[in-house]
Amino acid sequence: MRNNSTSNQQWFVFGTKNPNTTQSFQDMCYLLFCKHYGITEGTFASKNHKALETDCIEFKGESIGFQVKYYEPTVKLSDKQSELKEALKKIRNTYSEVKRVHFYLNKSFGSGKTVNNQVSEKKKELDELAQSLKLEVIWEVESKLFIQIENYEAVKKKYFKLHKSVNREKRIEIARTAQIQLEIERLNFKLNRTDLNDSIPLLNELYIYQDFTNSEISKAVLEFLYDIACCVSVYTKPDVLIEVAYMAHLYSPRKMGKDKGLKSYCVELSLEILFSLAYDSILRLKNAECLWTILEEWRHIFTNYCHYRKEEKPRKILLENIERLEDTAKRAESNVKQDAMELLTIYNQLWVENKSSQPILPDALYNNLRNNYKTIT
Repeated sequence: MRNNSTSNQQWFVFGTKNPNTTQSFQDMCYLLFCKHYGITEGTFASKNHKALETDCIEFKGESIGFQVKYYEPTVKLSDKQSELKEALKKIRNTYSEVKRVHFYLNKSFGSGKTVNNQVSEKKKELDELAQSLKLEVIWEVESKLFIQIENYEAVKKKYFKLHKSVNREKRIEIARTAQIQLEIERLNFKLNRTDLNDSIPLLNELYIYQDFTNSEISKAVLEFLYDIACCVSVYTKPDVLIEVAYMAHLYSPRKMGKDKGLKSYCVELSLEILFSLAYDSILRLKNAECLWTILEEWRHIFTNYCHYRKEEKPRKILLENIERLEDTAKRAESNVKQDAMELLTIYNQLWVENKSSQPILPDALYNNLRNNYKTIT
């Protein structure tokens, strides 16, 4: 059985060598499919080919095709059950003659609940659907893929072997990143079994990864924080929101570098996290002082990206979110409505004028924030 840490490191190497991971995974699986059936001239495929990656092949009197799905490390295969079912139905509806389909996945299915039953209920559902559609589906999951790759030297070299120019330090970083990603998954697992108000010790564990942060780690942390931000309730303590907001600022990239697409995604995700927290501060917690702290973390991200770096897309997202929050504040209860509206107006004006300095609040508003709300518990 493959070690989970080993497979994560392998996929991280794959992602490092192949920045467009989805397309590279599709291309790799196409090569594996062709090798399996001894195809040397390739198969016809049109742009945005329907249902299958290419036209079916004929092999020993049977029509055979293949489909590929690449999912990010944080995605669970069980969460994609509906998508996989729709894919099987689409294959049958599009190709009435197809008998066998190789379905390539960079994930593994979960196991059954008992020792004598190793097949998960999710996979059973898919297999039963395939049988009802008269499809023979061969699930090419990661445990099978790595053996196929190991036996195909050209594919192994092209997609999984780092160039000699990648020095020892870089290789250490790759291994360390994969390990940190696993640790963040572990924290996420623990959080799902922890009351959100008891999550501060878990969040504090994220501090130790700051010195090793790269785009992949930022993405993993921010997606973890986004999950937390989506779980806030009226019973959540303000200091939880403040800690999540600070972490979102801490792990929001400071500069673009080479990973522009990934870093842009991380910046936009950090803005979404802060929007969600600000929204909950107003409507669920009814706490304008908490909102103020979150807006300050938002201002730091604005300073890094929108003011100094002239990045228009994050700035546009930020301004749109502030407008949405102003509409939200209009629906808030009276004890927080006025303070929230005044705060949002001040910060909105700050960003419209493209200023980055901390605003000086009117004395009355400042006193209200300090005296009327309980933020740190």
